[in-house]
Amino acid sequence: GGMSGGMGGRGGGGGRGRFQKLHGGQKKALQAALESKWNKETRALTLDGLVNANQSFNFNNKGFTQALARIISDNIPDVVTISLAKNEIKTLEPLEILAKSTPKLRNLSLRDNYIGSLEELKFLKGLKKSLRHLILDPNPGTIGILPEIKMEAARELFPNLAQFNDRKCKPVIQFNLPMLSTGGILPDPKGSYYDTPKTQKLTEAFILRYINIFDKENRERLDSFYFRETSCLSITTDPSLHMNATRGYENVGRNIMIPKRSAPTLTRVGRSSILATLKNLPKMQHDIKNLTADSFYPQSGTGLKVMHVCLRGKYLESPTSCRFFHRVMLLAPMGNNSIGIMNDMIYVGALISMNT
Repeated sequence: GGMSGGMGGRGGGGGRGRFQKLHGGQKKALQAALESKWNKETRALTLDGLVNANQSFNFNNKGFTQALARIISDNIPDVVTISLAKNEIKTLEPLEILAKSTPKLRNLSLRDNYIGSLEELKFLKGLKKSLRHLILDPNPGTIGILPEIKMEAARELFPNLAQFNDRKCKPVIQFNLPMLSTGGILPDPKGSYYDTPKTQKLTEAFILRYINIFDKENRERLDSFYFRETSCLSITTDPSLHMNATRGYENVGRNIMIPKRSAPTLTRVGRSSILATLKNLPKMQHDIKNLTADSFYPQSGTGLKVMHVCLRGKYLESPTSCRFFHRVMLLAPMGNNSIGIMNDMIYVGALISMNT
């Protein structure tokens, strides 16, 4: 049902009590007023300017809203729309009981009242699941506030809100992940992924040849894997490596939050600079059997064939020292039917157990 405008209210409203219980005659008058304002077809209750009908009708009095909530709960619990415009409402605290008594309420209008703050909306949290359309403007507490700010304040309390005042609410980004049968523990990571068998063959040959040279031979022989002038290398390290000034990693980490003495040189550009950095890293022995690779060609409108290779695994620095690493490479055609590394990003983790 829609929310209609309606009868004019009177200003002021001062001196109204915080709690004054309605007697029998006042309750009957209220019930009669509600019956005349109830639209059974649309399930809408239009109470605009109701305060003008009877001096006992005071929305700032918890005794009145208590009686109102009881009548609605007993007679029209399936009400979908309520309009409370022009009722001299100063605070929404007395309406807290009404919100709890109208579980199916989808549309609510509070325009043209004396509500002084967006904070007042917290008293309507009983409508958290049901409310879809809220009209709050104009009210003193909303003047001068950007519409986007008001909408976000309302959305925090009423996440299913579809319309605020005259503005449609944009969908909220949600991650509707199913609960795992393991009680919330993340599942074990899956194995390697390749978009085609050809990609797998090319990736495995390239990485195995690279690691074999890196682990066992002079690292200067890795020169053929990088472009002479345009290749880039960056290394990020676990904070513990900086705290302990771990040998071989002192001056290579690009971690944003850790001060650098030679910041301009931390991204290595060009083959010679890259090889000098790799040569000074500690001696390593990669665990090839447990190395995981994700390799694929992303869709690109540029026509440039660039392969993305993501590696994760661990390596030994000594018989008793083991580290986790994550490495991302962008591989591109180099000429002579070979491929080279355009960009090489390495994350070096803290020491881990040999059995991890």
